[in-house]
Amino acid sequence: MAEFLTTKGTASQIEDIIKDASKKLVLISPYLQISDSFYSRLKAASARAVSIIIVYRKNELKEGQYELLSSLNNVQLRSLKSLHAKCYYNEREMVITSMNMYEYSENKNIEMGIVINIENDSVIFSKALAECNYVLESSIADFRSNSKKEFSKNLKAIHTKAAVVHSHEGFCIRCAHEIALNPQMPYCDKCFSIWNKYGNKDYGESVCHGCGDVVEEISMNKPQCPKCYRTLKKEERSNHRKTG
Repeated sequence: MAEFLTTKGTASQIEDIIKDASKKLVLISPYLQISDSFYSRLKAASARAVSIIIVYRKNELKEGQYELLSSLNNVQLRSLKSLHAKCYYNEREMVITSMNMYEYSENKNIEMGIVINIENDSVIFSKALAECNYVLESSIADFRSNSKKEFSKNLKAIHTKAAVVHSHEGFCIRCAHEIALNPQMPYCDKCFSIWNKYGNKDYGESVCHGCGDVVEEISMNKPQCPKCYRTLKKEERSNHRKTG
């Protein structure tokens, strides 16, 4: 049954949600300044291979927070310009609150919240989860310039076969695994099954289907960077002339 939370209760419950996550963890907070205790819990969750998604308001991430959080494994950082909601959940429990995941809020502000669980509050939990999914689908992956360059470098080290040479090869636009080059199906089977739950063709991904580089504004509708798109169209025109 839903339970009312004070400031301390809210902070404690958010920590428990992070601590008890076994498969997934979603943290939605416009402003982020992670306390040492929360970061330790996130680090432990990352070590347990928990899939972590953190959504914050675009351009409102405090200095150093991106580097701190992106250093963890299994973490996806996303931003949404219009975000004002604060919600934190794992597979079983969810906190809906006025509290940002911000150290000052924990220690200085007067906050309120409620905690619900999927068993005793199934109707409310389901409705809240649907709204959270809308937030996730509306947000975009956040890659900073330095991290983008480094990630691209790592991807190219992993993919020993160059896409330019092996033009029949492509990359999953979510996880970057090598797959057949097919702009109509730019996901691997595993990532497609996850994407297909919502089917949003404009949902922001981060890897070019053609070359495997990290690129902003990639989606099912637009799976390739401009350079790869032009190359593909050129090859299609060439093949059409040969067979025409």
